[in-house]
Amino acid sequence: MTDTEKREIIDKKNIFKKIAMVFFICLFLLLVCVSAYLFYQYQTIKKQLTNSPLMAVKAAQEKTKKLVSEISQFMELPKNEMPTLATVTDISRLKEQLFFQKAKNGDELLIFTKEKLAILYDPNVHKIVTVGPVTIGNQPSQSSQAKIVLRNGTDVSGLTSKAEAQLKKTFPGIDVAKKEQAAKSTYSKTIVVTLNAKAKNAAVSLAKLYNAPLSDLPAHEKKPEGMDILIILGVDQASALTATQAAQK
Repeated sequence: MTDTEKREIIDKKNIFKKIAMVFFICLFLLLVCVSAYLFYQYQTIKKQLTNSPLMAVKAAQEKTKKLVSEISQFMELPKNEMPTLATVTDISRLKEQLFFQKAKNGDELLIFTKEKLAILYDPNVHKIVTVGPVTIGNQPSQSSQAKIVLRNGTDVSGLTSKAEAQLKKTFPGIDVAKKEQAAKSTYSKTIVVTLNAKAKNAAVSLAKLYNAPLSDLPAHEKKPEGMDILIILGVDQASALTATQAAQK
């Protein structure tokens, strides 16, 4: 084989190598382009699903369930009803309403339509701001508007003071006008008595908090003058308040 023939063979091999290299480079670029296109399509579809009305509804439902779970640790909530959820975004438009006097932007409002109950909740500090009944045609009223009497219906010392502290934590600004001993100390269950018809809605809210019935004034109890609501604390609340305080220590 002559030198010329050898050079021709070497040149052909080099040409083949170059063609193969160009082919693999083109194939690599094609794969990169296809991968980029598929990734773009994936992100587009993902964004469409995230922004879809169905996903928005699902997200709102999950948020509502989470808030209901948090609030149920502080008070008894209506059963078999998922509340309507709204977020306070412009408090300047609501400040004139009594229910929203302590509210701020970012607070969550849960409305139980069937039970006509409204709860204003601060998710940042995990605290109930205000609770009040919803009356058709009226704004929610506050439990703090009513003058409340707490009576100890047990022989547990300091029960009314413990209950007052718990009430003020749940309903900031609530007006506990009197704390005193009941006529007897054998109440097993707490009862809530409406003394003023105008305070019935507030009494309903307090009864839900204590999981207690609304009751007439017991015959052996003296009606407190100038008061709106009477709460007679029973043994059930003595146990509950003691357990709550122990958990907080």
